[in-house]
Amino acid sequence: MADKTQFGLTAVDTVPLHEKVYLELVRALMSGQFVPGQKLTSRKLAKELGTSDMPVRSAFMRLQALRALSPMPNGSVRGADSSRPSGSPS
Repeated sequence: MADKTQFGLTAVDTVPLHEKVYLELVRALMSGQFVPGQKLTSRKLAKELGTSDMPVRSAFMRLQALRALSPMPNGSVRGADSSRPSGSPS
């Protein structure tokens, strides 16, 4: 639980939503939660994460740049063969 300020308020989280979504997808990829080659859609993942599609699509683009995901023609992605994105946080 977060510490309260002198006024009894709880500090707000300053991590942007798109970063939280990205880090959650990296964690899922690295832990093997997604099968290599598995089709992933932003709509399904956004629903599961409780967000809109936009932060998921942003995370998809970052993960594609790291070659952790492969783009598909319809805007969805597939998990790459390697479960550890290059340049990912430890």
